Amino acid sequence: MTHQVNTWPSAPRLVTLARLLLVGTSLLAVVPAAAQDATAAADVEVASDDAIVVTGFKLQNQLAIQAKRESDTTADFLAADEINRQPDYNIADAFRRAPGVFTIFDEDEGRYVGIRGLNADFTVAQLEGALIATSERGNRRVNLEAIPSSAVKRLEIFKSRTADIEGNAIGGTINLITRSAFDTNGLYLAGSAAIGFTDNQDVPGEGVGRSSDNGPSYRGEFTFTDTFANDTIGVVLSGAYLQRRRDQQRFNAGTYSSTPLNDFPTVPSVIYQGYPNTIERFGGFAKIEFEPSDTFHVDALVSRYTQEDAELRLGQQINLRGTQTVNGDANNFPQGQAFIRYNDFFIDKPLFTAQTHLRWEPAEGHVVRAAASYSEATFHEPSNEVLFTTPNNQTALGGSYTFEDLAPIVTVNDPAFLDNGANYPFTSYIFYEQFSDDFVEEYSADYSYNRARGDRGLGFDAGVQFRENRRDFDEDRSTFRLGSGNTLNASGFILNETFSGPFNQNNQLLLDGGAFLNFFGTNRALFNETVANTAADYFFQEEVLAAYGQLGFRGDGFNILAGLRYEQTDTLVERQRTVSGVVGRVERTNSYDNWLPSVTGYYNLTDDLRLRASWFKAVGRPNPIDLAGSESVTIAGDGTPQLSRGNPDLRAREADSFDASLEYYFPGYQGLIAVAVFHKDINNEIFRFQDEETIDGIVTLVTQPRNVSQARLTGLELSLILNDLGEMIGVLPGLGLSTNFTMFDGKVDVVGNGAVVLRELDQLVNQPKRVFNAALFYKRGPFETRVTYASASGDPSAVSTSAVADTDRFDEPYWQLDWTGRLRVTEQFQLTAEVRNITNETRGNVQTTPFGDALRDFSLYGRTLFFGVAFKF
Repeated sequence: MTHQVNTWPSAPRLVTLARLLLVGTSLLAVVPAAAQDATAAADVEVASDDAIVVTGFKLQNQLAIQAKRESDTTADFLAADEINRQPDYNIADAFRRAPGVFTIFDEDEGRYVGIRGLNADFTVAQLEGALIATSERGNRRVNLEAIPSSAVKRLEIFKSRTADIEGNAIGGTINLITRSAFDTNGLYLAGSAAIGFTDNQDVPGEGVGRSSDNGPSYRGEFTFTDTFANDTIGVVLSGAYLQRRRDQQRFNAGTYSSTPLNDFPTVPSVIYQGYPNTIERFGGFAKIEFEPSDTFHVDALVSRYTQEDAELRLGQQINLRGTQTVNGDANNFPQGQAFIRYNDFFIDKPLFTAQTHLRWEPAEGHVVRAAASYSEATFHEPSNEVLFTTPNNQTALGGSYTFEDLAPIVTVNDPAFLDNGANYPFTSYIFYEQFSDDFVEEYSADYSYNRARGDRGLGFDAGVQFRENRRDFDEDRSTFRLGSGNTLNASGFILNETFSGPFNQNNQLLLDGGAFLNFFGTNRALFNETVANTAADYFFQEEVLAAYGQLGFRGDGFNILAGLRYEQTDTLVERQRTVSGVVGRVERTNSYDNWLPSVTGYYNLTDDLRLRASWFKAVGRPNPIDLAGSESVTIAGDGTPQLSRGNPDLRAREADSFDASLEYYFPGYQGLIAVAVFHKDINNEIFRFQDEETIDGIVTLVTQPRNVSQARLTGLELSLILNDLGEMIGVLPGLGLSTNFTMFDGKVDVVGNGAVVLRELDQLVNQPKRVFNAALFYKRGPFETRVTYASASGDPSAVSTSAVADTDRFDEPYWQLDWTGRLRVTEQFQLTAEVRNITNETRGNVQTTPFGDALRDFSLYGRTLFFGVAFKF
C-alpha cells in the first residue's frame, strides 16, 4: 500500500481543472442577447462626467493593490467592491486568496487563518486594530466563521511587524476594517439575499431539537451608511443572517498498529458516522462617527455576531477482536464487538465587541490617537451522548477486511446480527455542558509626528497599550448507567431509516436519540447517576503592558522605519487538582517580559518597481490550556508518583523573522507582480512530554508542556494580478487573472520524555509545503463571472513524541473549485449565482506507518449552490 502525502492534484484532475476554467469563462455564450450587444469596453462603467469607473472583481483587485503599495510594511489586502462583496462570503475563506495565507478548515468551511506556514495559534486577529475574543475553549485561535465578509470593507494581512503592532505575531496579524459613513457621499445602501441548495442531505436528522432536516439554505445581509449635520456625523448599520443545512458523511479508523499483515498495518476499529447539521449565523454592527473637520475624528462601534449549530452525530463502530491473521488479500479477525452511538451538539457561540477611537491632529504633522475596546466571546455546548454496545468477542461480528483507497473495508460474518438493535445492551447516557467565556479589554494611546503618507523627512511614533485577557472554562458532566438488576437494549430506539456512508458494506444502524431521551425522562428511577462537575474547570488571566517608540525617514522614493517594543506579561491560572479522587483548586502566577526590535523599509528602483525588506522579533504566547490544564496525581505500580498538568511557568516562544520582496505595479493599480522570500527562527517551541522532577523532596514523573524545542521556516511567495489580461493577449477583452503560489520549508525538533530530541520533522504542525490560488474572471456588458481554484498540499495535523513517525497524522492534499456569476439587471440590482466545491472534493486524514499511509479520517460534504439578488443604492 502506497500513498504520497503532499502531492499536487493528479494529471487527470489538472485536465479537469483546465476544462472547468474554460467552461467558466465561456459561460458568456449563454448570456442574454442584451449582454452580447453591450459595448466592447464594458469591463468598466462610464460616469456622467466621462470618468472611467472600475467595478466588480477588478475593483476588488485594484483597491487591494493600491493598499499594498501604500503600506509601510510587508502586507497584503483584500477589498470589497462597489456592492460591498468580498471574494468569499466566509471571512476565513476570503483570507486564503491572499499569498502566503492558508485556511484551517472545520468541516467544509474555513475557521482559522494561518500566515506564512505557521498555524493559527501564531496569528493575531483584530477588529479595527484591537484583539478579538475567541470562542475556543483552550487555544488562542479566533473563530472567524460567524463574521460575514459583508461586515468589512477591507481585510488586512500584516506579514512583518513594526513596533506599533502587537508582539504576539510570529506568523502575522490579520485586521478587519469596517466601513465608514465618510467613505461615500451621502446615503449608501447595499445588500443581498440568496437561497441555496446542497446535494449532500442523505443522513436522517429530524428530531431532538431539530424541527426539520433537509431543505434549502438562506442568507441575507445589508450595509447602510449616511451622513448628517452638514456631513459631520456619520452612521453605519450592517446586519446579516444565514441558515445553512448540510450533511457530513464521515469514516474513521482507529490507530493503526505497527504489526503488518499482508504488508498492511492492522486496524483495531472502524466507525461510520453521519452528521446532519443546521447552522445559523446572525448579527450585525452599528457605528456612529463625528468628524467636524479633517483634523478630528471620533467614533463608537458595537457589534454582535452569533453562530448556532444544531448537529446530530449518528455513529456505528466495529471493534476488531482476537488475533488477526492473513487470508489471501484479506486480513481476518475472529471476533468483534460493536456499538451504536447518538450525540447531539447544540452549540451557541456569540461574539460581542464594543470599541471607540479618537484621531486628532492638534497641529500640522502631529497626530494623537486613542482607542478602547471590549470583546467577549462565549462557547456554550449542552450535549447528550447515548451508547449501546454488544457483548464483547462475538463470533458473528468477526470477519475480514481489505484496503481500498487506503481505507479498511470491513465485512462481518453475520450482517443481520450487526443490524439488530436487540443485540446492543445499554451502556451509558452522558449529559455534559461546557461553558467557555473569553473577555478582552484593551486600551491604547499613540502619538505620531511627520508620519503621514505624504510627509517627508524624519518622523516618529510612540505609544502605550494595556490589555487584559480572561478565560473562564466550566464543565458539568453527569453519567447515567442502569441500576442493578435492570436491563435495556436498543431495539426500541432504532430509526426506521436506510443509510450507508463511505466505505461501509452494511446498512448503518441509527440510534433514535429522541426516543431514548423520552424513555429516560419517564423512567429516571432505572438509572444511577455519577457526577463530575469540576475536574476540567480552569480560569486564566493574562495582562500585557506594552510601550513602543519608532523612528521613520521617508523620501520621495524610499522609506525606513526602525523601532523597539517592550511587553510585560503577567499570568494567573486557577486549575483543578485531582488526588485520590478528591478535587481541589490550585492557583499559580508567572511573569516575563520581551524586548522586540523591528526594522522595515522600501526603496523604489523605478517608479513602478519597489524593493522591500524587514527584520523583526515577535513572540508566540502559550495557549491558555497549556498554562491552566488541570492536574491529576496517580501512583505507578512501583510507587512512583505521576503528575499530569498544565505548566503555568511556560514562556512565550521567541522568533527572529526576515523577509524581502520585489514588487512591480502596473499603471492605475491594474496589475501586480511580486516575489517575496522569508525566514523565521523560532525558539522555546512547546512540546508535552514526561520528565523527572523533585517535588517536596519526592522524585515525581511529571507530564506537562515545556519550552524545549526549536523550529525553522523558510518560504517563497509569488503573486500575479492582471486585471487587463484579455487586452494584453489580444483575446477576450475583459478577461483578468489573479494567482499566487507559496512554498514553505519547515523544520522542527520533536522532543520526547527526558527532553531528548527524537527526530526532526520537515514540516511544522498545520504547515503545508505548497499553497496555490488562482482566480480567472471575465466581464462583458452587464455580465461578470469568476472561477476560483484553491489548493494546499498535505500538512501534519498531529505529531507523536516518539522516535519514529508511525503514528503521525497528516491532512491530505486538498483542492477546491468554485464559481460565481453576476448579471446586472439595472444600475441598482444584480442577479447572482455561486457554486461551491464544483468537483465534489472530499477531505481525508492519514496516519503514517512503516508500511505506508493509512486512512484515519474521511469526510464527504457535497456541493452547494446559491441563487440570489444583490442591490446598491
